[in-house]
Amino acid sequence: MTASSTTKSSDKSRYSDPLRSIIIRSAREHNLKDLSVEIPRDRMVVITGLSGSGKSSLAFDTIFAEGQRRYVESLSAYARQFLEQMQKPAVESIEGLPPTIAIEQRSGSASPRSTVATTTEIYDFLRLLYARCGTPYCYQCGRLIAHQSAEQIVRAVMAERDNGSRRVMLLAPLVRGRKGEHADVFRRVRVAGFVRVRVDGIITELANVTRLAKNRKHDLDVVVDRLILREGIESRLTDSLETALKLGEGLLVVSTETACRVAAELGWSVEHELAYYIVHGLLHLAGYDDTTSAGRTGMRREERRVMKFIGFPAPPRRPKAVRRQPNETC
Repeated sequence: MTASSTTKSSDKSRYSDPLRSIIIRSAREHNLKDLSVEIPRDRMVVITGLSGSGKSSLAFDTIFAEGQRRYVESLSAYARQFLEQMQKPAVESIEGLPPTIAIEQRSGSASPRSTVATTTEIYDFLRLLYARCGTPYCYQCGRLIAHQSAEQIVRAVMAERDNGSRRVMLLAPLVRGRKGEHADVFRRVRVAGFVRVRVDGIITELANVTRLAKNRKHDLDVVVDRLILREGIESRLTDSLETALKLGEGLLVVSTETACRVAAELGWSVEHELAYYIVHGLLHLAGYDDTTSAGRTGMRREERRVMKFIGFPAPPRRPKAVRRQPNETC
């Protein structure tokens, strides 16, 4: 393979700088015959030629192979033992070579979910980069997501007492936005001795849980403990936190909103509030869907009918506590 440059003579001098070009001298890999060439950096360069002229030998077996070999050699001896050791290509010298990435030529995937990142297989590396070097924040409350020990969580929960929250509920998330009946999850929770769960935002007794819709996405949390924040509760709180973290595989939810506070905001009695949530939860379990406008209208009509039947006035509109998640610490 021979190489020629169409660059004007006034620009040739600047390509002799290794910071501006890749300088290859006497490349002899495969069918390359003592090839010397300068490739400008920060530009799109195309290597063309007849079949068997040495295009792949120059691009992959010389330039890419040498870039990968230098990268591996820059790692520690411990890291190098897990990577493939590449041989030095048959070339006298290569100057100005930056880190190299090679993308294989192949037909694209027919999946409609494919992106540039998945097709080029750089998606996994980007995930690793963001996970290790990025600073994650909660998309709901905007607070920094950071690892906390059980002692730090206990101090944060006890601090809620100063913010007016006397009662807290600890939950362990088991299912997040997954379809299915999740009968095995309920069975495991029941064997572990827990009696309450939160299914799609509705807290219910485990014995009263009916079969979930198989083709709908569900959220499932197990209620680990409900307690009142007071002096001397730290030991019990620590034990409950560790149990919740173990069940949730490192995650837990701390809910600080109580039924009494919601009832006070709405002007309802506690009995009225309790009756409404029982009716609302039963309608959910019966298959009523409030994710669409038509579903919400039908559910409100049925709520009014049932509440009137049991002797409570129907709510003028759905209470705020049902339309949003309780105040929870991420």
